[in-house]
Amino acid sequence: MSVLYSGRCYLQKRVLNISRGPAVRALRAQTDKREYALEMKKIVERSPNLSIREAMVTDILLGKNDNVEGVRTFFGMNFYASSVILTTGTFMSGKIWVGRTSMPAGRAGEPASVGLTENLQRLGFEIDRLKTGTPARVDIRTVDFSGLEPQQGDQEVLSFNVICRSHSFNSI
Repeated sequence: MSVLYSGRCYLQKRVLNISRGPAVRALRAQTDKREYALEMKKIVERSPNLSIREAMVTDILLGKNDNVEGVRTFFGMNFYASSVILTTGTFMSGKIWVGRTSMPAGRAGEPASVGLTENLQRLGFEIDRLKTGTPARVDIRTVDFSGLEPQQGDQEVLSFNVICRSHSFNSI
């Protein structure tokens, strides 16, 4: 779905490696993070036949023949469904580092997801950590831009959406 609607929120698009062969070219888009989140939230909330519940899931509920029957949340609520989609992000058993000290957490001080990792392992899922390698944040006021050149986006850009192939856009 993001491919269909990313064009509404992009700030700049650019085809990378244009001087090379087609096999290594890639379309890159920089999107407005907040606008994209709001746009996708609206789309999902308006989807017919879809119930949305947001909670920290800690366990998968199984029934006869180990069929999924729903999920249990951190606060002990059960949600029943014939199928479940887990969107775990990077918070499952999340860990952050501040200097040389680490602690359980999600991004920006949000709590880590606890319990789900262990329960998925108990069910036979192989779990591994995804190290995101988030770079240090830089205060823009401390950067000397005088030796840098602006890298403009493409004026005529392809679309991620095959329905809408290309269009012109006054990018930043």
